[in-house]
Amino acid sequence: MPKDKLVRTSRGVARIKPIKKVGKDEKGRLIQNFVIKNPDKSVTTTRYADAKQVDKNETPKKLRKKKIRKIRKKRVKLIKPGPTPKASNKMPKLDADDKKALAKINKNKQLAKQYNKRNKNVFTRLISKLNKGYGRPKGGVAGNKTS
Repeated sequence: MPKDKLVRTSRGVARIKPIKKVGKDEKGRLIQNFVIKNPDKSVTTTRYADAKQVDKNETPKKLRKKKIRKIRKKRVKLIKPGPTPKASNKMPKLDADDKKALAKINKNKQLAKQYNKRNKNVFTRLISKLNKGYGRPKGGVAGNKTS
C-alpha cells in the first residue's frame, strides 16, 4: 500500500491519499477516488470517471460536544449536639458618674413613652380640624371639598 503524500498548502500541510479504483459505472467508465485530508481535520473527496472530474465532496471537521459544568451543591455543616454554653454576661462595674448617666437615659426613655402615649393621635386630630370634620379629602383637587 503506497503512503500518503504531504503537500504544503495555504491552510498548512495536507495529506493526500493515493488514488483508489472504485470500479466501473453503468456506462463502463472507470471510477476513481482522490482524498485530501486537510490540517483543519476536514476531508475533500474528488471522484473521477475516465480521468474527468465528476463529483467533489467537502466533509467538515466533526464538532466536539461541549462539556456541561455540573453545579455542585454546598454541603451544610451539621451542628453536633453537645452541652449548651452558660450565659454569664456580667454587667461591668459602674462609677458614680456612669450610674447617673444610666439613670438619666432610663428616665428619658420613660418620659418619651408617656409623651408618645399622650400625643399619639395629635396629627390625625390636626388634620380633622383643618378639614372641619370631613376627614381626608377623597379625589378631586386638593383643598376642594367633593360631595
